Amino acid sequence: MFNYAMENTLRKQLKNLKTGPNPSLKTVYSLYAEAIVEYSVYHFEKQRYIKAIDKALERREEQAFRRLSQDYNVFLKQYQEGKLIRVQKLEWHLTFE
Repeated sequence: MFNYAMENTLRKQLKNLKTGPNPSLKTVYSLYAEAIVEYSVYHFEKQRYIKAIDKALERREEQAFRRLSQDYNVFLKQYQEGKLIRVQKLEWHLTFE
């Protein structure tokens, strides 16, 4: 599902977690799972928008193209600053391309 570069990025970010005392392995795995879900949703939705925009262009549907482009920009803006996820006392700031 993820390419090697993305997984490497996740591992590097795990090293920079804001933690107090050593968290349990279960907690770290839960945080890692949350990150994978967030990245998966982001990439799925991004690809869905791109395909829909391309389809509207191919069909020369100007209104659909404008609406989808606007929705896509709103979607990207939600992820522009990244997203903070928390599991128990662990925090991880995710960044998106």
